[in-house]
Amino acid sequence: MTTIASPATSIPHSTHCPLLNHFNKPITLICTNPKCQNKRLLCLKCLTLDHRDCLDFILEVDDVYDRTFLPNLNWINDHEVKKAIKIIAEYQLNGPGDQLRQLFENLLDKEFAKIQEYFQEKILEQKAKILDDFRATSDFEMVNIEGFMKHLQELYNFDSFISILQSLHKEDKSIELLNKELETFLLEISAKEIQQKSLIELAQRLNRFTKNYLTSDSDTIEKFKHSIDFHILDDYPLRIKKTSWDPFKKSQRLEILENNTIARRLDDIYEMTAVLGITEMEHGHYQWEVEVNTKNPQHQWILFGVADKNLGKNLEAFNYREAMGLSTFGQFYNMTKVEALNDYDNKTYLCYLDFSKGLFTISFEGKVVAKGDKDLKGNNGNKVLVPYAILTRRDNMIRLQMK
Repeated sequence: MTTIASPATSIPHSTHCPLLNHFNKPITLICTNPKCQNKRLLCLKCLTLDHRDCLDFILEVDDVYDRTFLPNLNWINDHEVKKAIKIIAEYQLNGPGDQLRQLFENLLDKEFAKIQEYFQEKILEQKAKILDDFRATSDFEMVNIEGFMKHLQELYNFDSFISILQSLHKEDKSIELLNKELETFLLEISAKEIQQKSLIELAQRLNRFTKNYLTSDSDTIEKFKHSIDFHILDDYPLRIKKTSWDPFKKSQRLEILENNTIARRLDDIYEMTAVLGITEMEHGHYQWEVEVNTKNPQHQWILFGVADKNLGKNLEAFNYREAMGLSTFGQFYNMTKVEALNDYDNKTYLCYLDFSKGLFTISFEGKVVAKGDKDLKGNNGNKVLVPYAILTRRDNMIRLQMK
C-alpha cells in the first residue's frame, strides 16, 4: 500500500555550522530552491544572511526525518503535482484501482438516499441515468493512484533524499560534500523532463476528475434539480458538499480536531489567526451551523462569518475587515445588527447565504441577529466565498457543520 507519510522518531541535531561568526549554531534547515546559488544546509544565521529569497523552499531537518515535510509542498516544482498530493491526502486515496470513481458513486448514493422517501420512483430512474452517463463519459479521466505515487517516488526519490541527510548526523561526510550531493540530487530532478511531464499529466487528470465530479455540481444533476418543481428539493439539493474546516488553510497556531469539524487555538499570542471552511460557495444558497466557545469569561475573541476565498492568503493576520462576520464581543463587520443578544459567546448560530438574493444572515434560536447584503458579487459575477473563523486566545474553539 502506498502512503504519503510515515512518521518516525525525530533525530537530535549534532552537527553545527562551521562558518565564522555563526556562533556554532546547529544546522537545522535545508534550502531546496533550485535557483539558489548558496549552500543547502543552513543554520538560522545562514538563513538570515543568504537565503532571504528562499523562504518558501526551506525545510526543517527534523521534518524530513519525520516525513512531515510533505504537507509543506513548496519544494516540489509543479503546482499540479502539489495539488494532486493534497487531493490524495484529503480523500485518503492509498491503493490501486479507480478509487475516485468509487468515491463519486458512494457520495452519489448518500445524496440520493436523502430524498428517496419523497420521490422514490423518479429518483431511482434519474440515478440510473446519471450513473450511465457518468460511466460513459468519465473513462478518459480514470487515474491509477498507485501509479501516480510510483511516478512521484521515482521522480523525487524521497528515500534517497533522506539517505543523503543521514550523513549529516553520522558526521561521516563534510558539509561541503553534502552540499554538493544535495545540489546534484536536485539538479537530477530538474533534468528529468520526460518523467516530470508524465507525472504532471497524471496529476492533471486526477485534478480534473476531482474538479468535475467531487468538488462541483455536475450539469446533469443541476438540470434534474431545476426540472422538479417541488420546493422541498431546496432542502435536499443534489450537490456534493464538504462539511469541515480546511486542514490546509489554517494558521499554524490552530489545530483541527474531530474530522476537521473543530478548530482550536493553541497559544495566547494575540494575532488574528484564521481558518477557512473547505466548502467554496459561488451560486445558489447554503446553510451551516457554527458553535463558538471562547473558554474564558472575557469572551476573547472569536469572529466568524463568510469571506472571499482570496482573503486566505494570510491566515496568521487575517484581513477580517474585508469579510462579513460577527464576534463574541458583539461586533458586526460589514453586517447590520438586527437583534441584540445579552452576550454572544457559548452559542450555536445558523449562517445562511443566498446568492440569488445577495444576502448573508446569522441567526440564533430562529431570530436573525445580523445581516449583510453587500459585496457578494465580483467583477465577473458572484465571488467565491468560504466560511471563516478567527480565534485569538488559547483554547478558543469553533465547530463548523454544513447543513
